[in-house]
Amino acid sequence: MMPQSPPLPLLSIRELGITVGQRSLLSSLTADLWCGELVGLLGPNGAGKSTLIRCLAGELSPTSGDIEVQGRALKAWPRKALAQCRGVMPQKAETSFPFTAREVVALGFGQQARSRQATLDKVMARLQVEHLADRLIGTLSGGEQQRVQLARVLVQVWDTPPPRLLLLDECTSALDPAQQQLVFSLLAELTAEGYGILAAVHDLNLAAQYADRLWLMAEGQLCDHGYTKDVLTPANLQKIYQLDARVMTLAEGYPLVVPSRQPNGGHTVARLKGDADPRPAV
Repeated sequence: MMPQSPPLPLLSIRELGITVGQRSLLSSLTADLWCGELVGLLGPNGAGKSTLIRCLAGELSPTSGDIEVQGRALKAWPRKALAQCRGVMPQKAETSFPFTAREVVALGFGQQARSRQATLDKVMARLQVEHLADRLIGTLSGGEQQRVQLARVLVQVWDTPPPRLLLLDECTSALDPAQQQLVFSLLAELTAEGYGILAAVHDLNLAAQYADRLWLMAEGQLCDHGYTKDVLTPANLQKIYQLDARVMTLAEGYPLVVPSRQPNGGHTVARLKGDADPRPAV
């Protein structure tokens, strides 16, 4: 019996770099993402998270390095075949036409929209936006629009057999806490169904609760990656975010980041020379 080859990563990144002029946007970034896992992409503003996702989506061309999806070079994939197994949600997805929410979600189907209405209804129900189906997208709140756009990305790959890859850039930034939990609960369920998901997120505790692993970025580099408990450490939070914080392990098994309160309560009163002192006279 011939020995089986080891499984390939769903997404493989090797020595990825992007340089524009004299500025390095990404530098020597190497990582793998596997089927059945949710990876949280963390880092402060300007760390390079969106640049990385845009590069993995094929919107930006790397200056160096390689990207493979299912063991195949990204640039070698036919566009239609790639769209069927990889969905991308950018940080800002604007719709300039007066489409209804249902019509926006149906954009994920391309020319097959009419034959896949059952899938559309199922995905909209999972994201609790079915009641918005006939509303114009421009009349929805930011959070409602965000869930509709996520539904559009999901229907694109929903009926494709595993493996499937999702690249999500801040897909919950406009959502209230309950809707954030709804979305990440769904993402966790999808990983159990064979999806591999890379999700950029600013909420450290949301990532800690749901992510299987974390990639921690700063200044275009991957500074740390691994299991949540190994990456979300006080030392990393101080080094990457300049954040003083405790990290507690909850009974549920995942860490909780508790920022330290600053001596002045976290508020600074800025005064220009000549301004009156805001403190009451004694």
